Order: sequence, then structure tokens, then C-alpha cells
Amino acid sequence: MAKAKVVGKTGGSEERAFSDGVLVYLEIRQWGATAQLDNSKLAELGLSDRELLDQIRAVRSILTPEGQDLLNQYRTVKNEAKGWLYRNSIPFPVNGFVFLPKSMIERADAYLKQRAEEAQMIVDTIVPAIKKMESDYAAKFPQLYDAACYPTEAQLRRMFTFRWSFRVFAPPAEELRVLPPEIYREEVQRFKQDINSMREMTLNAVGNALLGRIKNLSEQCENDTVKTQTVNSIKSFLEKFDELFSGFVQQDKLNKLISDVKEYMDGTDASMLSADDEFRSVVGAKMKEVVSEIKTVPGLQLKRGFEL
Repeated sequence: MAKAKVVGKTGGSEERAFSDGVLVYLEIRQWGATAQLDNSKLAELGLSDRELLDQIRAVRSILTPEGQDLLNQYRTVKNEAKGWLYRNSIPFPVNGFVFLPKSMIERADAYLKQRAEEAQMIVDTIVPAIKKMESDYAAKFPQLYDAACYPTEAQLRRMFTFRWSFRVFAPPAEELRVLPPEIYREEVQRFKQDINSMREMTLNAVGNALLGRIKNLSEQCENDTVKTQTVNSIKSFLEKFDELFSGFVQQDKLNKLISDVKEYMDGTDASMLSADDEFRSVVGAKMKEVVSEIKTVPGLQLKRGFEL
């Protein structure tokens, strides 16, 4: 990835790393459809120990299972959208933001628009049904029903949000010269810290993702239990590395190990490994070697299950 040199406003120069892309902020909210269950209600239901009641802060659903199913449809879209974005982006050290390389911006925007439309269709089903959902709950659980817990249709619609925005990530520009000099220098330093954090987070995400997959393949080769899913998962990871992460991982040793894995996995499938004992042994030995080497990559923090 080509990197431009940008002359800093404070007189020095710095590498404008991670400049060929944008930050993405994704916000998806939904109605929780829950209410606190006060202690008087718990006592009415048979729990009378005063000391125990004082320790309980119970939350209950205010919808029947059928009503919850509608909300779960929205929750599924929310989780899938967030999961897709986080899997196809570079981690960023500020909560709520991820970094998207330029090559991924249009694809991400199109994907989020599609999921937003699906989410809106679900909202358009939930909102007109709120009165029926309320009456169903009142009929089924009269001892728990509280009309004050239910929003109007207009209020309910405002409780659902599905929005995203793209933000520029760049060193503090001339506009920030309105800041006192000391604060401006602190902002420049924070930018550099964010860059370093992005590098560290990307290194850890890539290293651990590769390690988990390679470790599985190594063990399967040794036990003659190679699975198509494992091989395909490695290939998918390698494709994503080329498309998304390759310009952002600056650890030479990890890049070299990924290159080695590519060489052994190119044109390889599970049936070949299962059918050829000698080939499976060679690949398994190489994967085992890579597992050991990944664990020594400088700066890589292993997940607990991968620690030596």
C-alpha cells in the first residue's frame, strides 16, 4: 500500500498511515420490550424473604413469545449487520468505529443499505402490531400487565435506529490550529497513538485468526480427520487477508508465515489431504511448524486458548 508523506503543521513530517480509507460508525438500536419487576410483584408471586428481595433487580419481558419473535427478527438483522462489518473491516481503538479500506467502502455501503431495508420492513410490521401485542400480554399475564410500560406507535418507531456514517481519519489539520499549541500537540500525539493501536489490533486479529485455523488443520492432518470446512476456512481467511488486511499488517514475520501457508494451500482441498498420506503428512508438519512460529511473532498477544 503506497504511503504518502504529509508535512505536519507543527513543522515536522509524519507518515500518514491508514489514510486510504474511512472510519465507519454504525448505530443500530431497538426497543427492548422489558420492564423492571418490582419487589412487591415478586412478593405477590410468593417470594417473601425481605433480605433476598432487597438483592433482586429482576427484569421481565412485556411481550408474549410471539411478540418477542418479531423483535428477535430485528435483533438477528442487527447482529448479522454488525458481525459482517466487523469481519470485513480493520479494528479501530475508539468504541463504535471501525476502519474501512477504500476498496471496501462501496460494498459496505450497499450491504448496510440492504440490511437497513430489511430492518425497516420488520419495524413496519412491529409498530402497527403493538396494540395487539399489548392486549395479548395482558390476557396471558394479567398479574404482570402494566399499561404504562407500552409506547405509542409514534414512540415505538423512534426506538428503532439503523444508521451509519463515514468519517475521515487524518492527522490534525490546519483547522485545529484554533486549539492552544499544547492541546494541538496532544492531538497530533493521539493520532499517532491511534495509528499504533490500529496496527496492534490488526496484528492480533490476523495472527489469532490464522493460528486457530492452522492449529485445527495441523491436528486434523495428524489424526487423518481433515475436514472440508477447515480447509475452506483457511482459504477464505487467505483471500480476506489479500483483500483487506495485507496492506495493514507490517510485521514481516507474520507476513512470511502467511505466505508459507498460501504456498501449501494453493490448489489443495480436503479430499487430496485425505487420499494422500504422504502429502497430508507434509502439510501437517508444515502447519505444525507455522503454529509454533506464529506464537513467537513480535507484538502478537495470543488469546488464552492459544497461549504456550
